Amino acid sequence: MMINLLLYFSVATQYDNSSNQSSFCFDFSQQSDLPHIWEECLGSGHAKLALRDDWRAHLKLARDKLGVKAVRFHGLFDDDMGPVVVKADIQSNPSRAVNWSSAIHYDNGYMYNFSLIDSIYDFLVHDLNMAPYVELSFMPAILARDPFQRYLAYEACTSPPRNVSEWGSLIYAFGMHVTARYGLPRVLNWTFEVWNEPNLKPIPVLGGFWRGTQQEYFELFKVTSLALKRVNSQLRVAGPSSAGGGWLPEFIDFISANNVPLDAISTHHYPDVTRRNSLSKDVANNRATLNTYNISKALPLYISEFNSGLIDRGTNHDSPFASSYVSWMLPLIATTQNAALLSYWTFSDVFHEVIWTTKPFHDGYGLINMQGIPKPSFRAMQLLHELGHKALNLTFSRSSDSSNSTFASLSYNGSHILALITNFQLPANDSGSANVEILIKGVSYASSGALRRIDDTHANAYSAWEDLGRPWPLSPSQEEMLQSKSEMVVTSIPIQFDAKQQSVTFSVDVPREGVAAVSFRVH
Repeated sequence: MMINLLLYFSVATQYDNSSNQSSFCFDFSQQSDLPHIWEECLGSGHAKLALRDDWRAHLKLARDKLGVKAVRFHGLFDDDMGPVVVKADIQSNPSRAVNWSSAIHYDNGYMYNFSLIDSIYDFLVHDLNMAPYVELSFMPAILARDPFQRYLAYEACTSPPRNVSEWGSLIYAFGMHVTARYGLPRVLNWTFEVWNEPNLKPIPVLGGFWRGTQQEYFELFKVTSLALKRVNSQLRVAGPSSAGGGWLPEFIDFISANNVPLDAISTHHYPDVTRRNSLSKDVANNRATLNTYNISKALPLYISEFNSGLIDRGTNHDSPFASSYVSWMLPLIATTQNAALLSYWTFSDVFHEVIWTTKPFHDGYGLINMQGIPKPSFRAMQLLHELGHKALNLTFSRSSDSSNSTFASLSYNGSHILALITNFQLPANDSGSANVEILIKGVSYASSGALRRIDDTHANAYSAWEDLGRPWPLSPSQEEMLQSKSEMVVTSIPIQFDAKQQSVTFSVDVPREGVAAVSFRVH
């Protein structure tokens, strides 16, 4: 039987720039779980983008290389998706059996058209063997209280419904349709999340994701949940999909007081790059809040949006800052088991909220750029995918001092150890490279080692593009070269094996914001 072992540590160290040193020791005897919660879902922009060939090619690459299981996006019911709801003269006939697998349905003077949704879901389910993480948004204009309340470049209608029961009828029909088309056993593994960030205050002139009150959102959630549970009581419903952990106590109070079905708590967090560990602390605080309520202490917590920083303050999503951040932070949160899902926002720069650009690198949120070139963050997620599912605790550490973060995770898959080592730096920190020494006890044999790097000069198409003078548009030869520069290159690294002590030692220099992956065969 193949056993996966993962050795894990996260310590804070600060080094003198000229000699940053750190040593760590591990043993196979102390194990804990390391769930790959970052593979449960990746985020995208809005639904219509999922009809594009490049969006689909990028998602397939993420599925193949990163092991992602689901994808989440806004605007499933936006008018550019059909529209999904229109007025119809044909009335539903309650005496006639409804063919729920059909894309077209009639109800109370409306026609529901799910054909474009079907095109997207057919691709996810049948072509990629993935699932949608279903964000139920936004409001079809014909059902809206104010159809002129719009937001973002794709003009999402973010008004509450004129009649919340009409929204409930749409949700019921949609639930019946997807269970008929894709089969109940498959759909029971999907998550249905109600809206997106309703707690954010609308921006003057620009608008916001929700133009109703908190109570109106809670009523919308109640009607949505009850409609889905009419389809099948086991469908998984999540909310409040708030920004920054907002509304959680009020939402739980409402759910409890009104006996509303709820299967998961969802919220979003983007790190404050002036505070180390801000993301893990925010997640821990959310979990602590949920644990104070009987109704929510057993519910999973979904962070259905996060990345290395929403606004650029030295946190460029195209650069190794993002790759070092996810390599450090994701296993750290996973080992706490405070969250059951972490969905990176977003998997691709095929994304349009304000300005559409084909510029190869523009600090877009994606793991993959517009031309399909993986960024350093994509390569880091690729290495995270290779980790095992068991973590071993640190048994000993020694470091120069205490402000800079060095992180490592070592996994055993039955034949090889993979060590993932990160030198993550906050933008304001001027520390440089680190020399990291790893000692592993309890190993009877070790082969020579293979090293892969992600940093300023390795697996970094962004820095190669800068070296070219930031060309835009790219020529075919430039695009091919940048694809090549994005690849991780394998080189050798010395591994010292002590047969008498049954231990392995190796050391590696890791540049600022660098990631080093060392693998070698053991038994």
